[in-house]
Amino acid sequence: VQYRELNAVPLFQTKAYCFNMTRPPVDNLFVRKAISASVNRQLIAYVVMKGVSVETYTPDIFLAPAEAEEILGIPFSPIRARKWLAEAGYPKSFPEVCIQATGDTRLPQAIKESVEHSLDGIVITFDKFDDEPADKDKKKADSAGKLPHLFMCDWWAEYPDANNFLYDAFHPTNYPLWENAAFTGMIENAQSHPEFKERKLLYKKAEQILSHEEVVILPVCRDQTHYLVKSRVQGWYPMAFGGQHIRNWHFKEQ
Repeated sequence: VQYRELNAVPLFQTKAYCFNMTRPPVDNLFVRKAISASVNRQLIAYVVMKGVSVETYTPDIFLAPAEAEEILGIPFSPIRARKWLAEAGYPKSFPEVCIQATGDTRLPQAIKESVEHSLDGIVITFDKFDDEPADKDKKKADSAGKLPHLFMCDWWAEYPDANNFLYDAFHPTNYPLWENAAFTGMIENAQSHPEFKERKLLYKKAEQILSHEEVVILPVCRDQTHYLVKSRVQGWYPMAFGGQHIRNWHFKEQ
């Protein structure tokens, strides 16, 4: 009976890498698409991360459940990845790509193995870049040639709204390495739009640009928390962040 009472819910955190689009070969859109399509996120989430994460194809974590089932980003497809790599002009030889590997290297190691297995000829190397650079330091690090091809851009939500990720992390005033007029217009409009449904539609379109059309980011997985609570306990509910009021807990009356 207990395993039926064990549940898992996503936390408001996304594990992802950003492409440094100022460095060849990832300045090529088809190369970025090929790398994204060659990452087996489901395998990474359930085998490498041992079920503490769930795969994701887009960075935003505030889509409604029905929409969350829709893959807005690029799904795993080695066949499509090879076609995109050929379109990029790399049918055989390919320059090395560096990925940031700091601290726990399970995730970059898994990405490396998945990409190299899916795409013949690609070699992923580790870059021991000290830490995830602050937004204001990304341009400085890039101009100094220190920012790798793929650098960490994990995100913990600070408040439960898509604006916290799409605007706060990727508006050109906060993210100096990439700018897209359509994307910027959408997130600026969504930030102040009074209609909830329209805001969600704008953010959805912005996500499509970020994860699929321009492939600025390589979302991999988001953490989830497990909980085991007896059905007789009432007033308990999972929290993606923050805490609960214990005063609301009580036993179900028989």
